[in-house]
Amino acid sequence: MCIRDRFFTAADMKEVGTIKPTLARFEYRAVEQPVLPRDRVHFVGQPIAAVIAATAEEAEDIVEAATLEIEADQAVVGFDDALAPGAPLVHAIAPGNVIVEGALRQPGVDAAFAAAHHVAEFAFRSGRQNATPLEGRGGCA
Repeated sequence: MCIRDRFFTAADMKEVGTIKPTLARFEYRAVEQPVLPRDRVHFVGQPIAAVIAATAEEAEDIVEAATLEIEADQAVVGFDDALAPGAPLVHAIAPGNVIVEGALRQPGVDAAFAAAHHVAEFAFRSGRQNATPLEGRGGCA
């Protein structure tokens, strides 16, 4: 068995479907999550290949023999950058880099804010979150 027989990319896994999270909300844009990226890497640390080996050392040797050519893309870092007019799209299916609108976009909210005696505003930050079903990914692998 040669090294190539134990090093796999998305091209080797064409028959493996994607993970597609669902959310029962109006206008939710489900961003499919392939087990390995197909055309574009979306975040730092995203796995791009899988290696099968008898030992960790052998796996390291296979990885060290691999080369990767990837075109640089404009990074989108943080909410403000992602939501700025003309920002590069992280996923083509999500115009404006929004996958689901929050409560502030719902009917009647503007009127409620206008009628409120006092409105307090806060900025919150949250770490990257995504659907990461380990059992499903392990089953695909």
